[in-house]
Parts: sequence; structure tokens; C-alpha cells
Amino acid sequence: MTSRRVKKVGSLIKTEISEIIQKGIPCPASCIMTITEATPTADLKNAKVFISIYGDDEEGTRYFNRLVDSRKFIRKELYGRVHLRYVPELEFIRDNSIAEGDKVLKIFQVIDQEKNETDKENI
Repeated sequence: MTSRRVKKVGSLIKTEISEIIQKGIPCPASCIMTITEATPTADLKNAKVFISIYGDDEEGTRYFNRLVDSRKFIRKELYGRVHLRYVPELEFIRDNSIAEGDKVLKIFQVIDQEKNETDKENI
């Protein structure tokens, strides 16, 4: 179970990293980037940052790799924004849950269309 402080630090890290990325490493026009979660460890020395990139897969992969390569820059910027004893080491993890959810919704739409067509034929 995570403590209240760890949750608050996670929320702060998520907000600040989002602003740093928006201003310093803008996302390509063919993609939409969202930080879905930031989970620091109990000692606050490390944090996993889950990033969802929706849009062109190839461009999204390049952008994610660019973010991973920019971890030191992002951590340095984070150091200037937050007042913590330790600014956590960042580990970026690609979160595909939004894209997977979109695929499921599309499947449901196809099923619904087929059902409606079948209902029309039976009338």
C-alpha cells in the first residue's frame, strides 16, 4: 500500500513532467501524448512514468525514444521545479492502454453495425 506522501509526489511529478515535455520536447502533429501515471518508489528515489502516445505508430515510437533519451534533461528541469530531497531517477514506460481501448471500441462498433444490419434483414 502506498503512502499519502508517495501519491502526492507521484501526482506532482506527473504534472511537472507533463509541462516540461510540452514546452521542451513537443509531440509531433501526428501524435497525441499523455502521461497516464507516475509512480515513485517508497523511498522517492526512483519513479516509473507511464506515457501513452496515440496516433501514427512509427512517429510515436520515435517520439517515445526521444523522451527516453531526454531523461537527464527532464530530470534536471524537474529538479528546478520541485522541492524534494531527492529528485527521482525516471524510467519511462510506454502505456498502450488508450490505443488498446480504442481497438476494443472499434470492434464493438463493427459488432453493433452487423447486429443492426441483421435486425433490418429479419424485419
